[in-house]
Amino acid sequence: MEDAAQHLTTLIQEAAWLSTPERKETIQDTNNIPQHIKELVREKSSARRRWQNTTSPLDKTHLNRLTHHFRSAIRQAKNDTLKLYTANLTPDDHSLWKATKNFKRPTMAIPPLRKPDASWARSNMEKANQFAQHLAKVFTQHTRNNNDDEIEAYLDAPCQLSQPLKTFSPMQCTPSHNAPGYDLIDGTVLKTLPRKVIVLLTSIFNSMLRLCYFPVQCKYAQIIMIAKPRKPPTESSSYRRISLLPVMSKVFERLLLCRLEETMRIDDLLPLHQFGFHNNHSTIQQSHIVVNKIKESIEGKKMCTSVFLDIQQAFDKVWHSRLLYKIKLHLADHLYLLLTSYLSERHFQVKIEDELSDYRSIRAEVPQGSVLGQLHYLLYTVDIPKTQDTLKATFADDTAILSSDPDPVRATEKLQHHFQHWLEQWKIKVNPTKSAQVTFTTRRDNCPPVNLYNTPTHVKKEVLVPRTSPRRKTNLEDAHKNQTMPSGT
Repeated sequence: MEDAAQHLTTLIQEAAWLSTPERKETIQDTNNIPQHIKELVREKSSARRRWQNTTSPLDKTHLNRLTHHFRSAIRQAKNDTLKLYTANLTPDDHSLWKATKNFKRPTMAIPPLRKPDASWARSNMEKANQFAQHLAKVFTQHTRNNNDDEIEAYLDAPCQLSQPLKTFSPMQCTPSHNAPGYDLIDGTVLKTLPRKVIVLLTSIFNSMLRLCYFPVQCKYAQIIMIAKPRKPPTESSSYRRISLLPVMSKVFERLLLCRLEETMRIDDLLPLHQFGFHNNHSTIQQSHIVVNKIKESIEGKKMCTSVFLDIQQAFDKVWHSRLLYKIKLHLADHLYLLLTSYLSERHFQVKIEDELSDYRSIRAEVPQGSVLGQLHYLLYTVDIPKTQDTLKATFADDTAILSSDPDPVRATEKLQHHFQHWLEQWKIKVNPTKSAQVTFTTRRDNCPPVNLYNTPTHVKKEVLVPRTSPRRKTNLEDAHKNQTMPSGT
């Protein structure tokens, strides 16, 4: 399997290199500043020295006139250069696409990063290694507890025989336009391959299903870092990662996703309260369910208290062993063996321009950049406790739990007993500072706060509604005045 995948990758790479036209080397003129601009620079510098020595208003006026003239000459020189560049563009060598590429995708330079020892990572190689060191700490598991031995014993138990998955056909192995991974093969290259290569690729995919094995070379991710808005750019945690996987892996994952969704649909494994990554489920429908629960509580003269949980690093801290435990518990054994091979021995490297960091191992997370990562998170959270006294509303990792009761203390107790034990059991950490508790009622009193890790949550009158229009909030004061709940709750 490994030899076949490596051989196919090498053949595609060699064919792509031979089919790519050679790049024309152009001699860059480093001394392309016009002569009249150089003379203006010398005149402006001389006028500045004269004014600093004399502090005369006439010399200051002369300096300002030269500065204005110098800026106008710079703008005119840039315009002339741009006109000359656009006049020489030809569609044969894709120069028009190269000219517009920088306008469509502007690149932001990453400033020096602060290291743990208070030093600075200045070069691209140092920045890449600093990001890799930070992500290696993120992709680590939590401390072990007593449940880990039981989970490992269940995973080590022999698997039973099960019916294999339906094989793929060459017509299904049609790649889409995907960005290339570390192998530099994108979807456009795969679309131009002859049918014999597609048949070979299909044979490899069917062997992966039959042997329940995922090739190691398809498990390497190349990560590009993008700065988060309103975050300090000198900290490694202020950047969002974009994982680029090999296209061969993406094609197989998309085909496997169809098989997994069909199996989960037949076995009724998709949770009804989850509206993220779920077909025919929208944010508006989830909002209507929540608003309807609040209206029923207010009409029944009850206290409706709700907690909006912020899951800390929801996709980055998913234990592979605990995820495989739920996969083996709910799916067929051949899917468990295949996904076990898929999640094991995964590595990543960080790319900053042309510099690459060392490879680091991934010990915890759902694979980012993969279509299977979303389904893995649904399987990991499929067993959230269900009670008749509470309502769960989830959209991906955004979770809201509502409870209603005439007594405010009992309403809070229903929320407290709903999720506390489940969060501790499956090592899902909630950020208490970003989580909020809101009570919807027409009374003047309020429900007691819910404790998260022995820390009371913030009781607020309004909460930011995610995944809707920007900065849209629910306001309880307006609801009390109108005695109706806002539609954006």
